[in-house]
Amino acid sequence: MTTEQFPRIDGFRIESVHGEGGMARVYLAKDRSLDRMVAIKMMSSELSGDSEFRTRFDNEAKVVAKFRHPNIVSIYASGEAEATKYIVM
Repeated sequence: MTTEQFPRIDGFRIESVHGEGGMARVYLAKDRSLDRMVAIKMMSSELSGDSEFRTRFDNEAKVVAKFRHPNIVSIYASGEAEATKYIVM
């Protein structure tokens, strides 16, 4: 039996893959400091070296973080781990 190796992000314990697309993978994770479950969208490793895509990913986090609506996901944090951008939702 093989165990999938999840990325390491300080303050979070990634528990499983929630979904995946062409540009990113979404993980279900535990926010250790606030004791709550979150989704972490992590850019694909193939695109992490593309500066234009990294800028678009950062802009996505900034734009969505400004919205306040019950049907729009809340952004809690964004950053970089293992040379890959992520968004915590």
